[in-house]
Amino acid sequence: MDNRILGFGPATVDSKRNKSKLKRLTRAFDTLKEGNSALVGTYTETTLLNKMCRVIVELGKYPFVWVGYPEDTGYRRIRPVVQAGEGRGYLQSIELTWSPLKSNKDPAGTAIQTGNLCLEKNLAKKNGFIPWKMEAVKRGFNSCLALPMIRSNQTLGALNIFSADPGAFDNEEVILLSALADSLAYGIQAIRTREKKKHVEDELRQSQERIQRTIEVTVRALATTIEMRDPYTAGHQRRVAKLASDIAEEMGLTKDRVDNVKIAGVIHDIGKIYVPVEILTRPGKLSDYEISIIKAHPKYGHDIMAETEVPQPIAEIVLQHHERINGSGYPDGKKGQDILLESRILSVADVVEAMSSHRPYRAALGIDAALDEIEKYSGIFYDPVVAEACLKLFKKKDYELEQDHEACCPN
Repeated sequence: MDNRILGFGPATVDSKRNKSKLKRLTRAFDTLKEGNSALVGTYTETTLLNKMCRVIVELGKYPFVWVGYPEDTGYRRIRPVVQAGEGRGYLQSIELTWSPLKSNKDPAGTAIQTGNLCLEKNLAKKNGFIPWKMEAVKRGFNSCLALPMIRSNQTLGALNIFSADPGAFDNEEVILLSALADSLAYGIQAIRTREKKKHVEDELRQSQERIQRTIEVTVRALATTIEMRDPYTAGHQRRVAKLASDIAEEMGLTKDRVDNVKIAGVIHDIGKIYVPVEILTRPGKLSDYEISIIKAHPKYGHDIMAETEVPQPIAEIVLQHHERINGSGYPDGKKGQDILLESRILSVADVVEAMSSHRPYRAALGIDAALDEIEKYSGIFYDPVVAEACLKLFKKKDYELEQDHEACCPN
């Protein structure tokens, strides 16, 4: 009787094989698709590897999978990173290395060393006593596939997949799983690139924070020096700094520029450290010579700040804070747009605070007189946009000058 009639002939066997092959390929394809989906929204390397290994075990129905990274020192060991499935101590029972001096390396070592996939289809029939093979067979694994994960000509590691079926990993299946290894390598590289960029950004931010702290310490030290010498000047600087930075915010300047205005305001009169106290506090009229000494304080201040770690514009802002847009100011008689906007803001705040406050040589003129001065000479001495922002604060937003307390540096 023809065996084919009973259902045992070659046609039936081929059909079963084809069905088994189709099933494996379908699972491999689904594994590839789901594995690629795992790349989306995964932000850490370990999470990505764990996701991928679970997908391979759960969808691909492979009993054991693990990922190893090469160590490029000493014995060139392979470091297992993640695993999934029923490995049952396999990785702990064998020697993992990718050294070219080691014969009979496990497939992972061969894949990492050569950069090519390593396929073992029937471990039970493999000749010789090979520890990794014996340990695999002992756990019911009859075939294995090690796929190098390569990006930018660098082998990042190996994806290792085991099967109980000695007929697993035919050509089509290997192609799909190789694509999965490529996707995993891409994901690893993308995460490392992102983390490296974040690390650089974090280092830059920390460096900027250190610089900012240094600036604040420097500015406070300078302001304290002035305060010990002339309390009127110190209180004036703090109030000017607050008003000037609030005007800058009202005008919509960036945070960096607002901070520069505030820092410059805190020490804009630092150059008066070179002016004798008896001149600064004298109630009577000053001589032309004494006035010339006072008018030199922006230049002195600039020279002091130029020697510190403060941002570059601050020394220049200090230098120009007594310039006027019609060229009548000092020390250089600059006009209009030749004067830094930050200096134009500082000059308005300086005048408002100075006229509003008491001085040893005169009584306070009051905020109304100060605002009248700004309004009257807007477009002449003072930048009209800055003047408008200042007047808006006081007349439409009920702004009040700060009292004499600490208000130094930006956060």
